[in-house]
Amino acid sequence: MATGRKPNRVAGRIYRSLDDQATLGGKGEAFTDNMGFAVPELPSGRESFSPDASYYDGPLPANPMRFIEGPPNFAAEFRSENDYSPLAELDMADKRADYFAAGTLVVWDVDPLAECIHVYKPTDPTRPTTYHRGPNRGRRTRRPRLADSCRCHFRLAGTKCQECPPMAKRQERTDLLPSIC
Repeated sequence: MATGRKPNRVAGRIYRSLDDQATLGGKGEAFTDNMGFAVPELPSGRESFSPDASYYDGPLPANPMRFIEGPPNFAAEFRSENDYSPLAELDMADKRADYFAAGTLVVWDVDPLAECIHVYKPTDPTRPTTYHRGPNRGRRTRRPRLADSCRCHFRLAGTKCQECPPMAKRQERTDLLPSIC
């Protein structure tokens, strides 16, 4: 489904960061939206995913025109203008549950309006760690460095982070998350 300018820009930046890290680490691949991941039918009936941005380090299909068989290691879902209602929250929670049931290790709920990323893990799928852009603004959440944002999913995906070069010079700039990442 098409999205607006701001969610698209944030998605592009996160994909670019994922792709840079996959290239530097020499393992796995990053994907933009519309990449299909086929999974065995889940209890919900779902048989595939197409996250807005993703990382995968498993076997690739013999035919490069086909879906990848298996879930992404990391999936990012970006909210668009219709994703801010109680029903949308329930739909997003159900989708995260499906990701974890399929074997995804980390799911980001990226909120371009609030300028934050909610990081969900299968060990605590209903209580995310929330990273806010810019100054802490009195919130009780940890202000991440840019390197932290990729470490959390690459470490869980089994890929060594390598301290995020060449972005390491920018890692102290918490005001860039999620603009750069």
